[in-house]
Amino acid sequence: MFNQLDEYNSQLFEQCPVGQRCLLQTQGYSVIEASDPQECIYKALSAKPDTIIIDYIFSKEADLVKTLRFEKELENVFFIMLSEQ
Repeated sequence: MFNQLDEYNSQLFEQCPVGQRCLLQTQGYSVIEASDPQECIYKALSAKPDTIIIDYIFSKEADLVKTLRFEKELENVFFIMLSEQ
C-alpha cells in the first residue's frame, strides 16, 4: 500500500506532530497543517490534497471525515485516521 501512496504528493494534516511532518517532508511530500476542523475543511477544499491524515479523536468531535467525504472536490482523497490510544 505504501508504494501506491508514493505516487501522491500533497498531505493535509490536522495537528501534525513534528516528527511526522519531518519524515514526510524528507520523503518529498508537501505537508499542510490545520489546527481545527474549520481550518482543515477550508485548507482541504483550497489545496485539494491527495491524502488527509487526521487524529481520530479530533475528527470524531466535529464529524470531520463525514463532512469532507461529501465534498465533490475531495471524492478521490485518501483519508488516514491516527489515534494515540
